[in-house]
Amino acid sequence: MKKIVLISILLVGCLVFWGMGKAEANIWTLTDGNSSVLVNDGSQMGVYNWTVDTHNNLYQMQFWYRVGNINAESSVNNLTLTSATPIGTRAVDLLYTSPNLFSIDIVWGLLTGGSPGSSVSDLADTVKVTNLSGGPLDFHLFKYADYDLFGTPGGDVALISGPNAIEQFDSVSGLTLDTIVNQYNRWEINTFPLLLNILNDGVATNLANATSPLGPADVTWALQWDLTLASSGLGSQFIMSEDNRTSQGGKVPEPLSLILLGSGLAGAGLYRRLRKPKG
Repeated sequence: MKKIVLISILLVGCLVFWGMGKAEANIWTLTDGNSSVLVNDGSQMGVYNWTVDTHNNLYQMQFWYRVGNINAESSVNNLTLTSATPIGTRAVDLLYTSPNLFSIDIVWGLLTGGSPGSSVSDLADTVKVTNLSGGPLDFHLFKYADYDLFGTPGGDVALISGPNAIEQFDSVSGLTLDTIVNQYNRWEINTFPLLLNILNDGVATNLANATSPLGPADVTWALQWDLTLASSGLGSQFIMSEDNRTSQGGKVPEPLSLILLGSGLAGAGLYRRLRKPKG
């Protein structure tokens, strides 16, 4: 079933780009150590195929947004892709814009792979939302994630493990995913494809704050940030940083990327360092 959904999403993404006169969508390949991941800048698939050693652990990860409380959510790929800039082989910077309203700048990466056979990998990202409207902006950001740990779409358990943390583990292989994010307002864990359908149903959605833990099943989860962005100055931007880590049979020691992504300001610092040309 997931293969059919994947083909449908990719076809819709291509049609949207063609119909709006945008440049053809690109697929970016990030690599490091024992890991690789694909990023589609013109599709709801977003980030997918996070392969660690020989196992693809990620079916789909993407951001949705909503302005106000009446309009339906939309995935960021429906915005204008203003720029797409690779940062070495471990990250890519995608800038999406709704002209005269807001921009969403997503840096997918750093990807930090472990040694071959270790099952250890780290995938960080930073999202910056900027108000361009000239007045206060009621903005809602959503992250949707569908991990299939150890390459299997069933048998996973997902749970809220802290005020800014989510854990997912494969009940058969013991592979564990730890996600650390900026504090969110709402969350939901559900089985595929219910959350994806909710985000795409054309109706304004607020996540249900349920159910944790959930599984073993083909689990997915989503997070929601409710923001009021000022017309100008520091409050006109929101920076969200997150870190996703895999490990086999236990927790992974905190990598450098997680330390750097501990706060929005740290995420902004990482964003600037990634962009700095070599001297």
